[in-house]
Amino acid sequence: MTVAAGTHGRAATRRDAPAIGWPVSAALGRSPWTLAWLALVPIAIVRAGTLTESDTFWQIRAGLEILRQGRIPTVDTFSWTAYGSPWTLNSWGFDLALGLIHRIGGLPAVALAGAALVLLVLGLALGLARSLGAAAGPAGAVLWGAAVLLVGWFSIRPQLVDYAATLALVLLLRALLAARRPSLVLVGIAALTVVWVNAHAAALFEVGVLGAASALAALAPSARRRSRRLLLALGVGAVACLLNPYGAGVFTQTATVRSASSGLIAEWQHVDPANAGQLLLLALGAAALLLALRRSEPVLAAALLVAGAGGVTAIRLLPVLALLAAPMIAAACSTASALGYLRSRRRLVTAAAAAASLAMLLLAAPALTHLGHPEPSLYPGRAVTSAIPSGCRLFNGYEQGGYLVLERPDVRVSVDSRNDLYGADAVLSDVRAVASADPGVVPAEAGCAVLPARAPLAAALRADPAWRPLGHDLAAVLLVRR
Repeated sequence: MTVAAGTHGRAATRRDAPAIGWPVSAALGRSPWTLAWLALVPIAIVRAGTLTESDTFWQIRAGLEILRQGRIPTVDTFSWTAYGSPWTLNSWGFDLALGLIHRIGGLPAVALAGAALVLLVLGLALGLARSLGAAAGPAGAVLWGAAVLLVGWFSIRPQLVDYAATLALVLLLRALLAARRPSLVLVGIAALTVVWVNAHAAALFEVGVLGAASALAALAPSARRRSRRLLLALGVGAVACLLNPYGAGVFTQTATVRSASSGLIAEWQHVDPANAGQLLLLALGAAALLLALRRSEPVLAAALLVAGAGGVTAIRLLPVLALLAAPMIAAACSTASALGYLRSRRRLVTAAAAAASLAMLLLAAPALTHLGHPEPSLYPGRAVTSAIPSGCRLFNGYEQGGYLVLERPDVRVSVDSRNDLYGADAVLSDVRAVASADPGVVPAEAGCAVLPARAPLAAALRADPAWRPLGHDLAAVLLVRR
């Protein structure tokens, strides 16, 4: 069976889907796919309510600097420990967008933009499920469950672009195999790649997917005749990756970030066999891969294979794996017998869906009152940050550095979450210093310190007559040298 024929066969399933799809849709007279997407809105709002990711803040500051200078920074100016050191932005386009949004509406606008990007990701996942022949009800339910598992990964970072772009790439490649005139699809792939690589250097993931898809298509009888299209897409994607300010340097840049992060940053760690959540995501990916191979879906199988292999060595790819797996699982659950059973249990299914949606709405409602609010247990409030002496060389904890970079641009920090700039040794040295009770670990060049409120070093400096407390709150304490 060829891919084109398989796609045609699945179209019949989609035509049947509305008749036995999500039962609420009939009562409301709306598209079941629109309802499935709307049910995911509270999940995006929950994540946008509080900003917890340190990277978000320095990325906003980087974007503001690009707007101010009219060019991409090439050296660090945010810290005094690495001031003037070469700095390569691996997400300059994303940073620029954040800076522009922040200039317009501050952190609440950034939070809303992040929620919109999450909804785009989930909408593309629903689109992929629909193209695979899933009905709206199972697609919405499976993706809702996956999104709940992934809500912690939906922070406002360029990884959101990776999620959206990966799903869009799979949709485009499946269209490429079925298209009579592939030239327009190839143009779309090129455009997607250019946007992706400038938003985040992780776009090189695309090259891996294209290479694996080409190999699988060459092996699959149903797609072998059109595997040349995938090879052509691989060439287009590889060339388009070079259309960025760093050119071929984007390849070494990605390797540098990985090298600096492996073994240091949690998301770059290997899968933990004792972590049930990680194992569940891997299991979903493995099940979806088997289904994709069985259905002769070389593109989706390749994407799942690359994301799964990468996810084992770096858990940051597990969300990509889950977002690719959910549509395939939903399609497998959309058989006539399964949908008929759901329809026969309409009241129970409707009640369960309503209860789940209501629970998520109740969780999301409070977030609307503090959109874009920095997590108060992690980041100091205005009473602390405003009291930092202007121009002071600040000694600070790793997690709080990014927020201080944005909140006090007139003050240089000692470290922030740009671990690829500082290096593993500097980051680990800061972590050890904050956990120390010896005031002597603070460099002599530092004239003030913002430390986690419960850090041993904060207590030690409070008791040291050479330091004077200036303010404190739930998250941090501010001290200056006497």
